[in-house]
Amino acid sequence: PEGVERRLRLAARRLGEPPGGRRRRLDTALPQLAVVRDRALIGPALEEVFGEPVEVESATVVRHKPGRRCTLRYDLLVGEERRPERLYGKTFASDRGPRVHRTLTALAAADAFGDAAVPEPVAYIRSLKLVLQRSVPGGPARPAFLAGDRAVAIATAQALAALHGSGVELERRHRLEDELAILRTRVDRIDRERHRARACLARIEAQAAGV
Repeated sequence: PEGVERRLRLAARRLGEPPGGRRRRLDTALPQLAVVRDRALIGPALEEVFGEPVEVESATVVRHKPGRRCTLRYDLLVGEERRPERLYGKTFASDRGPRVHRTLTALAAADAFGDAAVPEPVAYIRSLKLVLQRSVPGGPARPAFLAGDRAVAIATAQALAALHGSGVELERRHRLEDELAILRTRVDRIDRERHRARACLARIEAQAAGV
């Protein structure tokens, strides 16, 4: 039955109509999406990563930026004992995946974020341009920031301070000047409330000048 199901899925992909009759918009820059978001098709690649049987319970698209990248969540049962695993995968249109994986590996090896829990890098699947990481407990920080949660802000600042003080050597550096350049560009794009945005940017630049 599993083999028949896999063949039906492959046939449906060839016809351009996934099971269930709902047509997915094709992202020509990310052709590997046909595999990475399909439970039956991604399973063999994950079995090579783990070196043991893997059942993919779900493959969920978390965020898709067409033409650039896609983040997915995989819920798995691994091995004969069927132990649960949750992985996050990010696949790219560009060839930056290997560098991303090396960066994640270097940060994890150096404990660069101190006591903060960070996702453990698992593997990079070259044929799918897919970086895999293990899940960590927690939730999005954005709602807490918007609600003025000082504890979350302090924990984030401590993790970033640990990163900057870790001494880990990475292939690419993103300096304060780089971030300010991005902020200036974004402020220039704002049509409404631009004066407030410029006032905020001026405060950031003044603070940066004293670093």
